[in-house]
Amino acid sequence: MNDVIEKTLMIVGGQIRRSVSKLDLDLGGDLPQVQGHFQKLEQVMANILVNAHQAIPHKEKGWIRISTRYIQRLGSVVVTIEDNGGGMTRPVIDRLFEPFFTTRRDTGGTGLGLSVSYGLIQEHQGMIGALSRPGIGSRFTVFLP
Repeated sequence: MNDVIEKTLMIVGGQIRRSVSKLDLDLGGDLPQVQGHFQKLEQVMANILVNAHQAIPHKEKGWIRISTRYIQRLGSVVVTIEDNGGGMTRPVIDRLFEPFFTTRRDTGGTGLGLSVSYGLIQEHQGMIGALSRPGIGSRFTVFLP
């Protein structure tokens, strides 16, 4: 999974660094292999990272933190992506993974990134969830067996 994240950052890292002053990586060592499709997992990470980047107001320099670890009792590799962007309200979180739901239609958002990501994680027998507080930021967590 660490390879997926590093490759994703090679693709979208330049875009992200334009609005982020600090990109923290805390990639766990000795993670077990995740059975899955590299490019599909890369797409999920890219969607979450680009959303995190877009949530940070352009006049502010925010931060994004990416971490990986293995939780043995769950038998899962866990990827966490956090940001200090604008955060989301409960009604937005409740609809976050619905196809075509977007808060950014006026800036070209299609509402497909997170719904596709949700489906791809389910395809890998995993889970994805989000926590967020308006004005504080968001945390997306992906669990993969």
